[in-house]
Parts: sequence; C-alpha cells; structure tokens
Amino acid sequence: MRKIITLLILVFILVFVGSRLLRKKPVQEAVKKTQEIAEGTSRQAKRAGKRTGSLEKRERKSKEERRKERELRRLERQRLREERRRQRELQKLERERKRRSRKRRAVGMHILQAIVTVENTPYALIDGKQYKVGDEIMGRRIVKIESDRILLDYFGEITSVRVGEGCIPLASLKTKRRR
Repeated sequence: MRKIITLLILVFILVFVGSRLLRKKPVQEAVKKTQEIAEGTSRQAKRAGKRTGSLEKRERKSKEERRKERELRRLERQRLREERRRQRELQKLERERKRRSRKRRAVGMHILQAIVTVENTPYALIDGKQYKVGDEIMGRRIVKIESDRILLDYFGEITSVRVGEGCIPLASLKTKRRR
C-alpha cells in the first residue's frame, strides 16, 4: 500500500512539474509587455513601422506641415499619372507609325508624297527626297511635274503618278522578286 501511495505521489509531482514547465508563463509575458511599453515599441507597432508611447515622445507635426505633405504627395501622383499617359500616347504613336510604314512597304516603295514649287522650279517629294525634272527613280525618268501629278518615262512608256501613289507599279515589283 505504501508503494502505491508513493507511486501516486511521484506521478502527481511529475505531472504537476511537467505541466508547469510546458506551459507559457504569464508572468514573463507581462514583463515583456511592460518592457515594450517602456521602450515605446510593441510588436504590432513594429510591424506597422510606428512608435508607440506617450505624446511627448512622438513627433507632432503641425496641421500646415501635414497639409503641405499631402499636397506634395498629390502633386507627385498627378505628375506620375501624366507621365504614364504621355508614355502611352508615345507608344500609341509609335505603333501607328510602324503600322503606316508597313502599309507603305506593302503598297510599294517610292511613294509620291508631295509636289512643291520653289522659285518657279517644281520638285517632287518622293520618300522624303526631292526630285526635279530629269532625275531618275529606279530607272524611271521624271518627264514633267504638274501641280497634282508627275509623269514618268520607262523605256518609252509614259505613266502618270498622283500624290500618295507609288512611282513603281506593284506588277513590276512582283516580277523583279521572281527573277
């Protein structure tokens, strides 16, 4: 009987001591919280990047300073918005320019863009270059420049090209590629 009682007492002591060791100690947690409050930081405040504590410890900004900071942030956001909008517009213009240049290549090269007269001398603007009567473009000689078209001579055959059209017909471009 004595052995059973001692065994029970021993088990009781082991259970009591084990539960005390495995359980978190509320006293230590309270001490930690007290230290954190004294230091002016808590875990939640650390996560948020803020300092806690009395009002004397915190830096107080005047209403005017806060209003200026808000205004600066608002202006910065507005500037960034405008910059992003300009970048989108530039990208859109770039895509449009590439699409137009692809169309030009698809139609053919050497497109008559404009006809200009400088000091009574007419010039044809073809792909950004100036040509006058007698100049040649891919074997085609300019015979005459009128106000809205030019006349080209290609081995005795005279063709008329209006502003916006290609100086070289598509059929001749296709045959050149086959050869």
